[in-house]
Amino acid sequence: MTREDLIVVAHRSLPILRRLLRPLFTIVSAISLLLCVTTFVLWVRSYSDENIMTVGDFTFFCFKGQFQYHDFNKLLRAFASSTTMPEMRSGALPCAIAFAFTALLPTCWLLLRPHSRRAERLRLGLCPTCGYDLRATPDRCPECGTVV
Repeated sequence: MTREDLIVVAHRSLPILRRLLRPLFTIVSAISLLLCVTTFVLWVRSYSDENIMTVGDFTFFCFKGQFQYHDFNKLLRAFASSTTMPEMRSGALPCAIAFAFTALLPTCWLLLRPHSRRAERLRLGLCPTCGYDLRATPDRCPECGTVV
């Protein structure tokens, strides 16, 4: 296969790839939006009271605008068995950084989605507003009256 043949094959498979990736991007953006809203709610609540959640060995809590985690269970087991002090894993992440990171994909989706739909409709010879076929009247849409 020559290089030109590979380019033709890649060009033909590109719409199929776009059709597969677009719903995936939408789903991932929706999950990210849900995490963004949750982050914002926890961020606001962190200034009023302490939110504690335990998952496995880790204890997560949100306090004064920071998500923090500590391995308290390992510490309690060490005290119960009277062994040496274990190495504690802990850390913190500012809520603003978590909020900005989780808001990135939904923002991209909101900014790119209307533009991509309009551009694709124009490329296919359809009205950018209603999607009506414009092959017979390329200047104005007979369905909705939009000037193209």
